[in-house]
Amino acid sequence: MSIFDGIFSSKGRSSNYKNLIQSQFLDEINTIILVLENLDYLDKETIKKKLESSNEKIALSTFNKLNINSLKEQLPNLSKYYPMISLGYGKEATKKLQSSLENQSVVKYDSKNKEEVKEELIQIANEYIENYSELLISIEKELQEYKEKLKAENEIKELAGRLIVKMKEQQLGYPMDLEREIIKMSNSLRNQKYGGYSDSLIEEFKELCKKEIESRKSRNITSYEILRYIEDNIYSKKIAHYKQDVEQTEKQLIALSNANLPDSEKEVRKEMIILTLRKSYGHEININKTINELADRLFAISTKETEEEFINKATSLVNELRSQNKEEIFIVASLNVLYKSYANKDIKKQEQHQETIEQYMENLLNSLKNTEEGYSYGEEAINQFREEFKNLIRTEKNNPKELLKSKCQQLKDLYQNNKEVFIQWIEDRLKTYKGNDREGYKEELNSKVAYMLSLSPRDLNKYFEKDNEEKKKKVFNHNQMVALKYLARKEYHKTKNKEKYNETLLRIRAGDIPFTEEKIKEALSTIEMITIFDEENLGTDEKILGALDFIDSTLFNQMIEATQNVSIKNKH
Repeated sequence: MSIFDGIFSSKGRSSNYKNLIQSQFLDEINTIILVLENLDYLDKETIKKKLESSNEKIALSTFNKLNINSLKEQLPNLSKYYPMISLGYGKEATKKLQSSLENQSVVKYDSKNKEEVKEELIQIANEYIENYSELLISIEKELQEYKEKLKAENEIKELAGRLIVKMKEQQLGYPMDLEREIIKMSNSLRNQKYGGYSDSLIEEFKELCKKEIESRKSRNITSYEILRYIEDNIYSKKIAHYKQDVEQTEKQLIALSNANLPDSEKEVRKEMIILTLRKSYGHEININKTINELADRLFAISTKETEEEFINKATSLVNELRSQNKEEIFIVASLNVLYKSYANKDIKKQEQHQETIEQYMENLLNSLKNTEEGYSYGEEAINQFREEFKNLIRTEKNNPKELLKSKCQQLKDLYQNNKEVFIQWIEDRLKTYKGNDREGYKEELNSKVAYMLSLSPRDLNKYFEKDNEEKKKKVFNHNQMVALKYLARKEYHKTKNKEKYNETLLRIRAGDIPFTEEKIKEALSTIEMITIFDEENLGTDEKILGALDFIDSTLFNQMIEATQNVSIKNKH
């Protein structure tokens, strides 16, 4: 059927064969992908103008065959409450589709001619467009139903934004912050009844999730699909397994409570049952560590004298039980019972409503996540602050409450300062925004601010550092791609071999680097000079990004600018 039949002995399997076939449909596939990423309200002329204005080349014959029919008149609510839509399929979805279309072009080529293959590809694209139309119409229907319930305008607008975000992440293939979702799941595993999963098992969970994410991303699986897989096949199973074991543990505790045993023996056995559960989920059973931890907890609610008395009694108890050849778990259980006897005494002493240092600490921590008071630190940050507060309690024996109060106020002041800067940052970003979806962009910025405000100072710095690394990598990848495309065009102008040019572009898009490092460096140097003297006539994919472009793009630098703008405002 094809000229290539005589060239390749293993038709359809040779990578060269595949590349050659795929290159024949490069323009059609690129056109489909570009259109699907810019569908908006499905106005064909608007999409065409948008792509042309961004210097994107499209195959008109393919474009004209796509079933794009404007929906704006059918979406009165969506176009009103989400007017400047900039939407289509996300990069994750289109990357997956592109790979599928390229494979389809090879598979179909074995039994169909070139024009028939093109029609098959267009048919697939039209199915995606139809699905997109149905999604927008479903949102419109939901907004109308909500409106009929006489809801306020701002509520309907908020709902529109939420529905769009949900659709983008769950159905259109826009990326999600998987790292943040894994942290949420980790916290849930850690905070289960009786202590949940240990830190070591949590790290194993995170590592397993990381491997699944990397593996599935390499197969063009969307982040939402990855998240669903992790939730359904890893996280939910771990939760279910733990709850099942908790249920069995509590059955043992009920049976123990009904047993005809002395209360003292029951208390020790109760602790052993719980410790057995904790041990099975990675928690360490260590006698010396237990004494130290219980002593610290006792000091937080009592006095130094009581703490020292407890340590002496605990040490004596350990020596006695060791002399009886008791297991380590039995000894630790006995220490827990001893601690409870001391703690209960102190609780009784506090019937005058005297607040313990531990309760005082928790009240301060709760104030840091009280949205009514204007603070929304996240659980991860609160856990960090709790450890910091505990260290302060250990080091400051005389008046720990004042120290905790001062530290808490510092965190509140920092939160308010950050909030002011972040609000200014949103204002600065909106001033420079040139897209069509201003409301969507604002919503995205607000979401980022909410997340940044939830972080501890330590994690916020890590977030800025991560952003720096990502931006640096982005600049490098962009510049490398510009250089590779430049070299490909240069090679084409020299050889006039369109087939070879398309093959080179395919290799570049696949992550292959068909030119030497020396040639890339030379290309970057040449493009840099062209950028200086002829920037206005260059497209975005033809210009390299310099050090200033990188610095200007980083969150850290943008926050410095926002801080300066806040300072100027406050002076006036």
